[in-house]
Amino acid sequence: MRAERLLRFVDPGRSLKPQPAVTCLTRWGPLYYFSFRSVNDPELEDPLLGRLLNLFVDICLLRAGPQDLPGSGFLLLLTVLLSLLTGTLVIVGTFGTLGAALAAQMLDILLLLGLLRLLLQLTGKSARYQQTASALFGSGVLINLVTMPLQLLYSGDPSGPALGEMGTLFYLIIIVWALVIVGHIIRHALEIRLAAGIMLSLGYFLIANYIIQTLFTAA
Repeated sequence: MRAERLLRFVDPGRSLKPQPAVTCLTRWGPLYYFSFRSVNDPELEDPLLGRLLNLFVDICLLRAGPQDLPGSGFLLLLTVLLSLLTGTLVIVGTFGTLGAALAAQMLDILLLLGLLRLLLQLTGKSARYQQTASALFGSGVLINLVTMPLQLLYSGDPSGPALGEMGTLFYLIIIVWALVIVGHIIRHALEIRLAAGIMLSLGYFLIANYIIQTLFTAA
């Protein structure tokens, strides 16, 4: 079964066996969330990747958190690579060249990984790193996919056509919602209030943009 092969690739020591449901943020506990059972179980009809996608959608809708994702290095690597790809495509028009956009996106990813690691270590929650990072990058990929078609409507000229102004409005709404999503993820990871998570999200957004704009000249 494809689900079994993927699971064994993520963690070769595990198989599809009955597991209790838990929601704690531990290394392997969140894998139980998927309730892996025997390959003949009818509940395994939905592909594993489909359930992961549904989880990322729920995270973006604030209906799930990083604790619902598996603490998997493979999942983290996958979401980082997809974030690098989609994020570069989103900002290539801003930085003019593919090389500059790729470098800027890589820097953004490294900054996020580094600051997240530091933040979780300072709060004694380092075990939540893979889940939290996977949630951040996975939800970021979905935001990027929504942003791409809206860029066709974007207009930096306030006197531009109404369609361009609508695109600008939607683009700003997506930015605000992305900040809320990051705050929501941080809230669960650090066990703080949503308002505090959003403030941390906004702080990172401002710091990262300042560093990137300082190092890279926008087109």
